[in-house]
Amino acid sequence: MVLRRMANPIIDLFFKRTFFKKEKWQFVKKIGSGSYGTAYLIKDPSLDQLYILKRMNLHKLNSVEARDGFQIEIELLSELTDRAFPEIIEKGSFKGTPYFVMGYKAGKTFEQLIFYEGEVFSEQESFTIASRLLTKLLVLHERGIVHRDLRIPNVLAAGENLSIIDFGLARKLGQGETEAEAEHPRKRVHFTSDLYSLGHFLLFLLYSGYKPGFKKERTWEEELEVLPDSKRIIRKLLMSDRPYGSSIEALEDIKKHIKNQWE
Repeated sequence: MVLRRMANPIIDLFFKRTFFKKEKWQFVKKIGSGSYGTAYLIKDPSLDQLYILKRMNLHKLNSVEARDGFQIEIELLSELTDRAFPEIIEKGSFKGTPYFVMGYKAGKTFEQLIFYEGEVFSEQESFTIASRLLTKLLVLHERGIVHRDLRIPNVLAAGENLSIIDFGLARKLGQGETEAEAEHPRKRVHFTSDLYSLGHFLLFLLYSGYKPGFKKERTWEEELEVLPDSKRIIRKLLMSDRPYGSSIEALEDIKKHIKNQWE
């Protein structure tokens, strides 16, 4: 692990000095690095347009699972045409390292909005955002795609437009899952894993305006002052009550709740 951390800056420097020297892309900055890949903000100078380049990490190159996952991400993104998802621009391998280039999505993540900019979302705003987000998830689910990583760093907001990024854990229904994944509600290759994540996403939005008044730890149902129907919906998303039978059922329930309470 220590050697890996020491090697990463060297690998980054090598990649930047070799790849960007020969290719048409211009390096702007490194965005971040995860377990399987590293992402860079890049630019096409001829179009004056920004893109994202993602490459596999060196220590994962010999992993069949990692290579398969990287290829699955490319294949799934290539299926999607909705502007809420990144568009594949180019794919290839550079000196044995698989990479792909995708469209850049403008906006700020909800992690940035909540934790760095102090944005506070009302109950009505939270459920309206959840409804819009679930509408985009339906696009995936109708194609048999499960995102499996719907978290506040992976959802961008640009005005009322939402984008879902980072398909590194996404899978197609029927691709199979490990025993550990099947037992974890967020990792299942099933639409319920995205609904479960949506429930947690909603809680982050609702907690954005929460001010602790008790020293003793309490449940979210005790801490959040929200409508009974809001709690019912979240419990169903989190599967602590009878879960939704489909993403469409969940969306219809959330839209009905918004209409009854705020329209």
